[in-house]
Amino acid sequence: MKRRSSFRTVWVFLLIGGIVLPTPAAAEKWVATWATGSLAVGPLTSARLKGDLEDHTIRQVVPLTVGGTAFRIRLSNRKGTGPFRLDDTHAGVAGEGAALAAGSNQPVTFNGRSSILVPPGAEVISDRLDVALPAMQDLAISFHVALQRGAPSIGGSGAESYIASGRVSAQDAADGFSPLSGAVLLAAVDVLAGDTVRGAIVAFGDSITAGGRTSWPGVLASRLAAQPGPTMAVLNYGIGGNRLLFDSPCWGDSGLARLDEALSQSGVTTLILSGLGGNDIRMQDRAGDPDVAAVLPQELARCADYRELGVTADELITGMQQVVERARARGITVYGGHIGPSKHARTWTVGKQTIQDAVNTWTRTPGAFDGIIDFAAPCVDPDDPHLLDAKCDRGDHLHPTEAGSAMMAESIDLSLFLRD
Repeated sequence: MKRRSSFRTVWVFLLIGGIVLPTPAAAEKWVATWATGSLAVGPLTSARLKGDLEDHTIRQVVPLTVGGTAFRIRLSNRKGTGPFRLDDTHAGVAGEGAALAAGSNQPVTFNGRSSILVPPGAEVISDRLDVALPAMQDLAISFHVALQRGAPSIGGSGAESYIASGRVSAQDAADGFSPLSGAVLLAAVDVLAGDTVRGAIVAFGDSITAGGRTSWPGVLASRLAAQPGPTMAVLNYGIGGNRLLFDSPCWGDSGLARLDEALSQSGVTTLILSGLGGNDIRMQDRAGDPDVAAVLPQELARCADYRELGVTADELITGMQQVVERARARGITVYGGHIGPSKHARTWTVGKQTIQDAVNTWTRTPGAFDGIIDFAAPCVDPDDPHLLDAKCDRGDHLHPTEAGSAMMAESIDLSLFLRD
């Protein structure tokens, strides 16, 4: 594998006393083409991920959004409880299931070495691979777990994962691999992007955002890739159950706590705050308050820490304002999305709807965001703005179907991201 330094020195003559000084070449433009939010192993994590991963190969297929002339991989143990030693890392073009396109699987190194120790709380970046990747390519990344101490950091959404016994990362075939739920120690893929890639969009939300190619961020990425000329990467930072203000052992750190991780991905220029805060409203369960005292099902109650505290519209608005201010401080454009309809969902009450209406009204305040994307509009019942239209309803009166997610993505004006 041919590796190059991130900076090259170009010698130029300065006509000042015949002095020769080095002048750095233009910086390389790395843009994240796929990324996922970090989670700790928790009560809802699959039993296989809670078990022994040592001397197993983990293969993960991730849906890239933009292409480039080279790529690198980011591994993260941000939410892990112990170190992992990984070796025999490979990456190649994904085929069917756990298989790879023949001949595409390439070794990946870290500072020239085939092995890397990833401590808890840490992130590591691979050496660049000078292999061109097209937009919308599915990339398969495999590594062998040589040593495991504790639980790994896992990802929020977007990866299709497999596991096999032994050291088989270099294997193209799917033989011996079985499905595994969720991303494991894999945080992002960056590409060396050309001038047509303007940057990356972070879709920051909950389960209505989370997913792969058929989620609304996935469909948005497809629309952008199909446009001639300039384009943007789309990074899905949706985590099912996630809340804006409260952490959860199942649904991850609060949006405010995990924001910096999202904004720190390579090349981020735009943030879409998509309905985050809805679960803060739905998951509150203040005893003795009839407006919000819908009893949560047991599987939700064990995950909804601090549900008894409740939340006000003002607290959620302040949280959203914090997101906007922190993103703008980095020069990032922020678009807001309304919290979608959920009337008749099992956690819905009139009192909770009142809070949601107040938050959604604030989002329309001039200057609150750099623009509004009304995701709710395509899926609102025409006779009741608090109700999810039957054509979009997955059956729980809260989550959209794949067709509904596509309608949400199709409603977005691409000029928000592509205009000069």
